[in-house]
Amino acid sequence: MIQNQIPQFLVNPLTFITITIIFYLVGKVAVKPVVSLILKKKSRAMANLFSKIALYTTVIIGLAAGLTAGGYNEILTSLGTIVAAGTVAIGFAMKDSISAVVAGVFIVVDKPFEIGDWIEWKDKKGIVEDIGLRTTIVQTFDKEKLTVPNNELANSTVKNPVDGENVRVQLDIGIGYNSDIKKAKDIVENILKENDSIADEPAPDMKLVSLGDSSIDFKARYWLDNPKRVNFIKTRESVLREVKKRFDEEGIDIPYPTTTIAGDTLNVNK
Repeated sequence: MIQNQIPQFLVNPLTFITITIIFYLVGKVAVKPVVSLILKKKSRAMANLFSKIALYTTVIIGLAAGLTAGGYNEILTSLGTIVAAGTVAIGFAMKDSISAVVAGVFIVVDKPFEIGDWIEWKDKKGIVEDIGLRTTIVQTFDKEKLTVPNNELANSTVKNPVDGENVRVQLDIGIGYNSDIKKAKDIVENILKENDSIADEPAPDMKLVSLGDSSIDFKARYWLDNPKRVNFIKTRESVLREVKKRFDEEGIDIPYPTTTIAGDTLNVNK
C-alpha cells in the first residue's frame, strides 16, 4: 500500500538505505558490545579488535542485504565481479596495510603485550594505550603519542619488562677504580629502598656487571607498582639526584672518560 503511494524510483533507494542503517545500528548497539563483553574477560586488546571486526562485518552484510532487498542484484553481482577481479591488484597496493592488519591479529592472539603494558622496541619505549586493526598507539615517557604499524612491532624484538603488576627499571651506574665498591653498592641500594615510589617486592638491587676502561660498572634495578609516565620520570630523576648527592658526600668518584696521549715530544724548532 505504501509502495503504491511512493514513486518506484524512490522505493528502491529507501529500502536500501533503511536496511543498511538497521544493520549498522544492530552492529553498533548489539553485536559490537556483546563481542566486546565476551572477549574482555580474556583480553582488552582482543575485545577491542574483534568487536570492531564484528561491527564492520555486520555493516558489510547490511550493505549486501540492502542492495538485494532494493532490487540492485545486478549492482551486487557487478560489485562481486569487480572485487574478485581487483583482489590481486588491491593485495599488491595494500600489502603493507594488510600485513599490519594480520600482524595486529597475531599480536592480539599471541599477546606478547597488553593494553597498559610498558614495552620497548628498537630505540623506543612507552605504554600501550590501544591495539587497533592496523596500528598500536603508544604513549612515550616524553608525552608523545606514537602511532606504530602493527607489522613493525610484530617484526621487531619487543621487550615487555613487566613482572605481574610491576614494571622493571634499570639504571647504569659507574664508579671510579679508587672508590669503595661495597660502600657504593650499599648507598645505591639504600636510596632505592628509601624511595616511596619503588616497590618493596621484588626488592631493588645493584649488581656489578663489568670493569670498564675508566669505571667499575653496575646495573641498578628497581620495580614500580604504578608504571605511569610521570611516575617513571620523577622516580628516575629523584634516584639519580640522590645518588649524585650521596656519592659526593661519601667520596665516591663518578668518573668520566679520559684520553692519555703518550710519545716523544715534538720539537718544532728543529
